[in-house]
Amino acid sequence: FEHILDQLVEIGLLKHTVPLADFLYHAPSAQWVFWRPWFMLSLAATVLILVLALYLWLCNDRLSKEVALRKLRESEIMQLAQRDPLTGLPNRLSLMNRLREQIAQPAPGCLLFCDLDDFKRINDNFGHSQGDAILCQLAHRITSAIGHQCFFARLAGDEFILLLPGYNLKQAHDVAEVLRLVMAAPFETDGQTMQVGISIGVSHYQSGWSAEQWLIQADKAMYCDKGVALTALVEQSG
Repeated sequence: FEHILDQLVEIGLLKHTVPLADFLYHAPSAQWVFWRPWFMLSLAATVLILVLALYLWLCNDRLSKEVALRKLRESEIMQLAQRDPLTGLPNRLSLMNRLREQIAQPAPGCLLFCDLDDFKRINDNFGHSQGDAILCQLAHRITSAIGHQCFFARLAGDEFILLLPGYNLKQAHDVAEVLRLVMAAPFETDGQTMQVGISIGVSHYQSGWSAEQWLIQADKAMYCDKGVALTALVEQSG
């Protein structure tokens, strides 16, 4: 404290050295009590600055966590918006975005439009829960059978789309044969064994088509296939 008093004299806050006994009061409880107002203000200001700095740091840390959490939630919402809740596959929105990206490539490739045959009968006879189970099994089977470079999505109901980037018609035909083999194995759900047929339409991208037109051509090919046989393959290049 004597050093502090000397410093205060040097900077002009005190005109002359004050005896330490006059500067501090020694309480009977042996606790030092500061009675100089300016000293109390300095101490209070220091404490206030420290508290304010701590508060700002906590606020900044909390804000950073809230921003990170919000970004995570937005990412999850975006994922949910582009995923089919039943099968976990990309949905129609995600598919159309992917097709628009693909047609900008030098070799967009082929689309396989897959539709289950007489799927309504399964829902009517065994219930929608059984039908949903079959759709989930189908999604797992085909996802396991195709390569990672392919894009498999659920369009709606029992309609699925397989995008084959850079594939020609012959290669797409080979993939379709694989899908038919995958679908040939019976489906088992809740003690029931069912055979499910599939119709496949193939469309090779033609210059100038939009993503919607490409999908329509594959859809037409699939409906032509339904009139031929349950698991036949129709190729349509335009």
